[in-house]
Amino acid sequence: MKQRRKQETGQFPAVPAAVPPRKSRKGLIAGGVIGGILLLAAALFGVAVVCVGNVETVYPNVSIGGVPLGGQYYDEAVISMDLAGWHKIEAPAVTVDIPGGGFSVSYAQAGMVCDGETAAQIAYDYGRSGNAVSSTLTYLRCLVSGKDLTEEVFGPVDEDLIEGIVQVGVAEAQANLLDDVEIDVEAGTVTVIKGASYIHLDAGEVFELVIRAIKGAEFGTVTYEPETVSETELDVPQLREQICAEKKDAYYDKGTDSIIPEVVGIDFQPGDAKSAWDTAQLGAPVTIPVTVDMPEVTKESLEALLFSTVLAEKGTSLAGSSSNRINNVEKAAAALNGIVLMPGEQLSYNEALGQRTKENGYLAAGAYANGAVVQEIGGGICQVSSTLYYCTLQANLQIDKRTCHYFPVGYLPPGFDATVSWTNPDFKFTNDREYPIRITAWVEDGQVFVKIEGTDDGTYVELKNSSWLMYTNDEFPEVATGYKAQAYRWVYDSKTGELIEKKSEGVSTYNYHAEDIKYPEPEPSPEPTPEPTTDPVFDPWAPTPTPDPTVPPDPAATPSPEPTPEPTPETGTETDDTTP
Repeated sequence: MKQRRKQETGQFPAVPAAVPPRKSRKGLIAGGVIGGILLLAAALFGVAVVCVGNVETVYPNVSIGGVPLGGQYYDEAVISMDLAGWHKIEAPAVTVDIPGGGFSVSYAQAGMVCDGETAAQIAYDYGRSGNAVSSTLTYLRCLVSGKDLTEEVFGPVDEDLIEGIVQVGVAEAQANLLDDVEIDVEAGTVTVIKGASYIHLDAGEVFELVIRAIKGAEFGTVTYEPETVSETELDVPQLREQICAEKKDAYYDKGTDSIIPEVVGIDFQPGDAKSAWDTAQLGAPVTIPVTVDMPEVTKESLEALLFSTVLAEKGTSLAGSSSNRINNVEKAAAALNGIVLMPGEQLSYNEALGQRTKENGYLAAGAYANGAVVQEIGGGICQVSSTLYYCTLQANLQIDKRTCHYFPVGYLPPGFDATVSWTNPDFKFTNDREYPIRITAWVEDGQVFVKIEGTDDGTYVELKNSSWLMYTNDEFPEVATGYKAQAYRWVYDSKTGELIEKKSEGVSTYNYHAEDIKYPEPEPSPEPTPEPTTDPVFDPWAPTPTPDPTVPPDPAATPSPEPTPEPTPETGTETDDTTP
């Protein structure tokens, strides 16, 4: 409307109406062809959409980790992945073949985050998550150029982890190469091959080889071929480094929980070695005389001794314990379970358990504190320390620190308990035996158990005790307020049964609870004795007393005259009315 008004006022010239151009015959034919092609393409695409929608197999040319899955039904794809080793993510993805041995990197270590079945599902689902048109386009792309879904089932590669695996594998292979030197301990000789290659394995090169295989999904076996340098002259220092060693006994390594094998001591004279080397032909074996020093402790002999004997085992009842107390006992037992003490090593019970707090999983339960029974975090752990103490005595170990309870306990005989608290008192003992010991602790069937395993030293222990009452109340010296106990361990020779030693474990003092002390009942006060009365008591059966006889008057006595009474002022003269 605005534009029309402007035209009418003359501001814009009038625009003539456009005249449509004339179309040539050829243009009409070309347009028709193109339109037909477009219609045909649309029809074909529509048919493709319908067809793709009915496809029940993995799209064409789809693969995972080098495994072709295109055109397979889901079940077939699962089988294909399983056959390729994907049925377990711990299966080897890349195996490295190197001189002296080899090693593998699993699918999981290579970064795979799912198993073969899940990978097959990912392949089957690819392209089916959108609408029919997008699915058809994806299908056509797969048909033309294929699709590798390896990245979809792998996370980022942990190169630090792979590098560590390579370092260990290369080190083991390098050590295995030394086995090419044959040592005959009994004959006292060592045999090497003259002119043998000195092989050096480069861990960095092996690492790059493995990473390329993983990132390129080239799963399978890869081979590493290091450079070799051939020597014909005897390198005495190199040979000495290869075969000479100081004698070492086999020993138990606590950190790895394994036995480190013995090392045979070997040495040779350089002159003997050079003489044998120079007279041998190139490629021929060279036998060099050596001196052999055999270790006293071998791996085989140590395996037969280590933790081979149950030195002590004890179970104490948890009857009557609350669920909180049992929880604390279970946590304490778990903290002790599996501890190994090397010869001369000390165990602190408090250090082994750590501080008993709610954050560490301990709960409030009954405990003794300052001579009273209270609710305390970690209550009940003293039963575990006491059971352990009993076992350390039975295993004949050195006791460094132990304190008895203030009150008696019911789960062990007197004298064999050990109370603890954070940070004091503590229970400590030392493995003073020749071999390591191992502690096992657990809760089962309403009891807490402790077991100590070690090596038989030809002795065994019997535990004994005695006890007697304690009287401490000065007011009632005859009343028992507790008792004392003396504990002993008697050490015997296992073969002869002879008593070797009697060890006193000191005297333990236990106080009775106040309500358990039996004081004597007070005697009742006696009834007061009645005072005798002066009044005669009438007795109807008593004889009547005989009156005293009357004494006759004396006739010679002259009677005294009666005095005249004085007159009373108020009444005047009063006369007696009786006649004498």
